Amino acid sequence: MTAQEMTIIIALISAAISFVALLRNTNKDSKEEITNQTKQLTEISTNIGNISREIKEVKREVKDFRNEMNETRDMAVRAEESAKSAHHRIDELIKGNVGG
Repeated sequence: MTAQEMTIIIALISAAISFVALLRNTNKDSKEEITNQTKQLTEISTNIGNISREIKEVKREVKDFRNEMNETRDMAVRAEESAKSAHHRIDELIKGNVGG
């Protein structure tokens, strides 16, 4: 073997070793990237679950608030009707005292 042939063989072996190392690192990076993406997706999924629970809580609170508002409105209507009835009775009493 000549020196040139030895140089070429060494260069080819070095290139092959570099290529194998590149493949291993690429595969390792891919695994790490998949692991990182899995962690991120898990965090996103967890956050979406939390947001969903909070939305349900807000909906329940809004529903409770609406019920309270309806009860308050009903009480106000009854109070207004009672006040009108009382004014009517007072007017009748005044008319009875003035007329009688």
